[in-house]
Amino acid sequence: MAWLANVGVGTRLIVSYVLLALVGGVISTVGVVITAKMNDRAASMYARDLLGLKVSAAALSAAIYSDRAVRSAMLADDDDTRAQSLLQARRYRDEERTDLAEALRRLDLREEKDRKLAIVAKLAASDYDRAFDQIVAVIAGAKSGDNREARALLFSDFGDAIGPVDEALRALVGWSTRSAERSAAETAKFYSLSRVAQVSLTIAGIMLSLALGILISRSIMRPLAEAVAVADAVAQGDLSHAPQSAGQDELARLQDALARMVVNLRTVVQRVRVGVDSVATASREIAAGNQDLSSRTEQQAGSLQQTVASMEQIAGAVAQSSASAHQANSLASTVSATADRSGLAVGDVVRTMAEITASSRRMAEIIGVIDGIAFQTNILALNAAVEAARAGAHGRGFAVVAAEVRNLAQRCAQAAQEIKCLISHSTGRIEKGAQTVSAARDTLHELVAQVQRVTELLGEVARASAEQNSDIGQVNQAVAQLDRVTQQNAGLVEQGSAAARSLQAQADELAASVAMFRISASAFA
Repeated sequence: MAWLANVGVGTRLIVSYVLLALVGGVISTVGVVITAKMNDRAASMYARDLLGLKVSAAALSAAIYSDRAVRSAMLADDDDTRAQSLLQARRYRDEERTDLAEALRRLDLREEKDRKLAIVAKLAASDYDRAFDQIVAVIAGAKSGDNREARALLFSDFGDAIGPVDEALRALVGWSTRSAERSAAETAKFYSLSRVAQVSLTIAGIMLSLALGILISRSIMRPLAEAVAVADAVAQGDLSHAPQSAGQDELARLQDALARMVVNLRTVVQRVRVGVDSVATASREIAAGNQDLSSRTEQQAGSLQQTVASMEQIAGAVAQSSASAHQANSLASTVSATADRSGLAVGDVVRTMAEITASSRRMAEIIGVIDGIAFQTNILALNAAVEAARAGAHGRGFAVVAAEVRNLAQRCAQAAQEIKCLISHSTGRIEKGAQTVSAARDTLHELVAQVQRVTELLGEVARASAEQNSDIGQVNQAVAQLDRVTQQNAGLVEQGSAAARSLQAQADELAASVAMFRISASAFA
């Protein structure tokens, strides 16, 4: 049995299948040969014995019918009946010849008695043919009712010839019958021997199959039983035993693989136990850290919510400041426009005052001319008065006129002087007003420039407020996003804490699962 363990399982099965196929082939071949032999015997018995018996019996019947037909022809009252009977007699005689020749052809002439039987049958048939031809010729040539010669032949030559033919044909029938009986007996004997041989071969094949099956099954089942026992032990957590392999077949390799599996499982279980302890410790630490992180994250989330509220207040204040800056910018723009219009109006006033000053100066010049004319008129009146005084009485009226002219000239000069004083005073005021208006224009120009600068500054303040509002909005969004992220982080921390607790529970379950494995103390010694 030890040598069988070095033969592969596939080789064993193939060899057993080949042997079983050979045994089955031998049994089938023997059965086919036996069947062929029995078929040959049956064909021989049919061709030689049964057909020989058939043609022998047919020849005997034909001889009997031929004899009857001859007798009927001999006793016929008319020529037609006689001719018909003779025709039947010849036909039966021809059948008897054919069947006899066939029976003699099928006769086994290997034995002496069979050869003698054939010779006797041929001689009897020859004598019968001569006697038949003779009596048929006599009957055919005889007149109606004249059968004396035929009757004489019937009881002499024909009667003497028909007896040996009948005996020979009966002997052939008997021989065919006995030959058929012998063939049947031989066939039965051959069948018995064949059945015994086939049954013996079948029993031998069954015994060989059982022996091979038991041998191969034992060579396979023992290692398989050991492997199953080790697998059951491993399934129950017992890793203290490993199978011992013997041989080099597939089952030995299976046992070696199981042994390596057990050793590897021992190593894995040992490492898993150590790893489970480490995982349990780490999961507890992770759970504690996650709990602490969760509380801190919640505090951070609260602070972020407060920050979000503060940023919203700041955003509102900045938005209000931006709106106020926009309003101030609008007002400054309005004031700048008003100042521009005032500057334009002051410019118009300055121009008007300049025109008035020019007109006053022109009036002063005109008054000066009038004053000069009045002075000259006064001098002329004075000269006229002097000349009138010189003229005496003739010049008295002219003197009066000259005096009146002089008075008018003096009054005109005095009025012109007063007008000149008024114009001078007005011109001074106009010039002072023009200077004041010019100063006001310059002041308005400075005011317009300052208002424009204020407008620009307010525009910059408004833009800065808008940018600050946008930045604060972005900061607010970032803080809100940070708040959401913090909330998500809090959720993730909670999930991490739950995962750590689940990991700890799974580690405990894994430790409980690994605890079922039993490892011998010497396994890792």
